[in-house]
Amino acid sequence: MDILLGSTAYSKPFVRLGQLRSAGITDLRHGLVLDEDWHGQDRFRRSPDKRTPLPLPAGIACYTVAATTAGKRSLLADRLIGDGLVPLHSALGRHADARRTLAFAKMSQMVVYRMNHMQLLSSPEVTRQLLHWLKPATTRPGETG
Repeated sequence: MDILLGSTAYSKPFVRLGQLRSAGITDLRHGLVLDEDWHGQDRFRRSPDKRTPLPLPAGIACYTVAATTAGKRSLLADRLIGDGLVPLHSALGRHADARRTLAFAKMSQMVVYRMNHMQLLSSPEVTRQLLHWLKPATTRPGETG
């Protein structure tokens, strides 16, 4: 949007409004996690992807919940629709460059349908899944914890 607005003298002043977003939102948009990835970069200028690939941390349970406003998965829905804010492939940690793909286990992923980004916050279905994932492992009879 910044590029389009900046293309004419009449709309150029509106670019500054779009650049009022926080550094955190810009980090999420570009997938930048390390401070070094920003070093010497203008966070609003498009540049080649120089991010340091980071896998999911070892030894830590990682989960992802992705939503799509579509009624079912399809190649088109997965690529374009998403939850209205985040594309489905991005929410699932998938990337065209295999080094940048996050390897979430199948059992650690949830995709919900006919739901937008904000509806995730109050979804009973999502809440149940999060509680299931975060429930402490129980000790089986005869085992010590």
